[in-house]
Amino acid sequence: MVSLKMLLDIQEVLYLLTVVLASVTPVLGILLLNALFGNKIKELFSDTKFFIFFFLIFGYSLYAMGEVTWFLTFKIFDRTPTTGMQDAYWVTGMIIMFISLLALNRTLHREHGQEHKFSLRLMGGMALIVLAGLYLLVLGTEGFFGYFYVLGGAVLVVSSYPLVLFFKSLPPVEKNLVYLFYSNVCFLLAGILWVYITPREIHGFLEILYLILYGGAYVLSVFAFSTLLIKFYLHSSGKSLQ
Repeated sequence: MVSLKMLLDIQEVLYLLTVVLASVTPVLGILLLNALFGNKIKELFSDTKFFIFFFLIFGYSLYAMGEVTWFLTFKIFDRTPTTGMQDAYWVTGMIIMFISLLALNRTLHREHGQEHKFSLRLMGGMALIVLAGLYLLVLGTEGFFGYFYVLGGAVLVVSSYPLVLFFKSLPPVEKNLVYLFYSNVCFLLAGILWVYITPREIHGFLEILYLILYGGAYVLSVFAFSTLLIKFYLHSSGKSLQ
């Protein structure tokens, strides 16, 4: 039998790893944003794609800052934060990510898409968002943000799906963004679990699963940013991106 103390130790380790990964994400984001303005890197993008990449990286970095802020608030004031600065980072980051992904979606559809398939993708996406909404209505949650994060997560999954759909057609430097789709899936699943376990004060396996999904989302974000930074470096050095 797994003791309560062991479960709490596992949860603490998982959350600390999540915070470390969340702290690394904006650092990599700053390095990427700085690299984007290099002359050789600008060659990789059209003006539209350049701004999409810029704001997409900026949005994910802001979202990660929300996690770091939550952790620091918890440690400094020794209490579980309610609505605060972390929500400003999370909400702003999600909105910027959505606008960037929407612009990328439009660009990818124009370059590689087929009109007769667009309505099916739209219907599938709307179905996911409706299911997330019904889940919240049936389960119930406390406050505006409980609804916003799950529905927002569903919207991000839908808006980033074209990265998977058009993966084979993407240039080498853009293929790394597909990890952000899987990161969004992990964030959504973690959000769904959070809405379920938090008001019920459920601990144990479900809380560990929530932390694994949440930490996994940051693992994928860090991996996407790291590999993108490596490709920027290779291109600046005149090496192949394949």
